Amino acid sequence: NTDYTIQILYPDNYKASEAYPTVFMFDADWYAEEMRTIFHDKYAAQCVFVAVGYKGKIKRERDFTYPQDNIMWGSGGGK
Repeated sequence: NTDYTIQILYPDNYKASEAYPTVFMFDADWYAEEMRTIFHDKYAAQCVFVAVGYKGKIKRERDFTYPQDNIMWGSGGGK
């Protein structure tokens, strides 16, 4: 039951009928803006960029830890 924010950057001359390499970025709450700028400047004509982050509260402690940890609060979501 987690809501996500998904941002998609298409090439300037994107055509739905064509296939494009796609780069997925997770943990986008932290780095999406910087990566989107870099990506657009260097690769915008070649790839689709997809940034996936959380809607609202950031939950990176949950996602980037192993399945169960009784010491670190909020951990246990990694699979």
